[in-house]
Amino acid sequence: MTGGGLKDPSAKAFWTAHFPKCASVSFTEFSAALSREYALAKSDCQHIQEAMDINGDMSISLGEFDEFTAADGL
Repeated sequence: MTGGGLKDPSAKAFWTAHFPKCASVSFTEFSAALSREYALAKSDCQHIQEAMDINGDMSISLGEFDEFTAADGL
């Protein structure tokens, strides 16, 4: 996978570093990696989940991540 298709370079680097063989990961796993990388509070991750988890399945796909980061980056 290696972040294939992600438009934002920092988003691609993040996904490749943390989930190199995954097309989708649980939000729990995603938010743990995001928190470690950017020292985010749990409340920050909840807001990110609301914005990023488009279909509400408690996971983040490459497509959802790309849509979220394409406009403003990571």
